[in-house]
Amino acid sequence: MASAGTFVINKATPTLSVTNSPVTYNGAPQAATLQATGVSGAITGSFSNVNYNGSATVPTNAATYAITADFAPTDTTNYRDNLTSAAPSVWVVLREGDAPPGLVLHLVTVDAGEAHVYADAGNDLLEALPMPPGLRAVTEAFVAEHHVERRFQKRRRDRADPEALARGGVRPDAEEEAG
Repeated sequence: MASAGTFVINKATPTLSVTNSPVTYNGAPQAATLQATGVSGAITGSFSNVNYNGSATVPTNAATYAITADFAPTDTTNYRDNLTSAAPSVWVVLREGDAPPGLVLHLVTVDAGEAHVYADAGNDLLEALPMPPGLRAVTEAFVAEHHVERRFQKRRRDRADPEALARGGVRPDAEEEAG
């Protein structure tokens, strides 16, 4: 016998952390490497407005810096792509457990990218199921409210100076200033 009920999904706030601290002082600007983590692991997205003790300038001096940043997750793109696919799906991840039947529910997601991570690992049982109409409506409303198109922006890398690497990262003009 089935019964109706309410299913509530609350928004989880990601934890932002610095992954390259501490760094060794070398006189050059040292930018923080940031990562966002949610309830099921790392979250893809982009960081903006990164500040060090309230300043947007990447620090050079040896010190401890309080870092603040804005984070925009990019998971709505995966949700949208799932919704526009030929067969929108919900992925259920089951993990081995001690209690019968030997499996426990680990994760349910509408994010194909997240499901792909579990499929690649191969440690869990992953099953794709048709997305129920009610969940589809909720997901469509979420994407309509939160999705922001982001244009692809290729990042330009600084060119390495092999001679500076051979000198231990010291610029020739810095040697002259010191001498």
